[in-house]
Amino acid sequence: MGMKHLRLLIFLIGMHLIPINSSAQLTFELFRELPDSAVLNLNKDEREKIIQLSKDNKDWNDAVKDLNTKQTDYVFEKADTKNNYLKLIGNFEGQWQMKVWNLYKHKNFLVATYKETCCPVCSVEHLVFYYWNIDEKKFIETSSILTMPTIKMRAWIPKKLPVDCVFTEDDVLDLLLYDFDQKNNEIKVTWNIEPSTSCPAAFTFQLYLLPDNLKNETYFGIKEN
Repeated sequence: MGMKHLRLLIFLIGMHLIPINSSAQLTFELFRELPDSAVLNLNKDEREKIIQLSKDNKDWNDAVKDLNTKQTDYVFEKADTKNNYLKLIGNFEGQWQMKVWNLYKHKNFLVATYKETCCPVCSVEHLVFYYWNIDEKKFIETSSILTMPTIKMRAWIPKKLPVDCVFTEDDVLDLLLYDFDQKNNEIKVTWNIEPSTSCPAAFTFQLYLLPDNLKNETYFGIKEN
């Protein structure tokens, strides 16, 4: 065998050993392995069906086409595995999202699942964070108080509201809606004014991922828009 052919053979073997679409594999693996309660109580077989039917979906039109032409109640509206983001819609009023953040200092990933119910107004039904250890391959649920700057949010949000607005601490957080940023390590948070028409106020802010939790407080900080 000539040197030219040998180099070609080594290159082809090397390409074969490189994980193909590893980001997609990780995102879908985590989607499969989540507890049923985190994914609309769908079991792993049902979730595998969703993956096979809609793993290439990019937008709402793709999702609607699948829902109308295939025997399924749930499909991905967006399966952006490059950025570790999934958005699920279907036979329910609202939406479901999953986002994965790489905690580079460890062999862990931070995984969040979020369900928003809209009937008739939108509200948070479910927001849960998990750690995923890539070696042990298991989820550990973590408190949102330890993950998000909840205490700071409770203190910061009332300062954005009109003076005559009065809410309890729990109400302040209950009237927030969340949107995981597909491409960035941020969460867009919106003040949901629909249930509080007597106290109109509209504002958004971002929660940004702190590098490996360097402040040893929470994994997210507040960034005002």
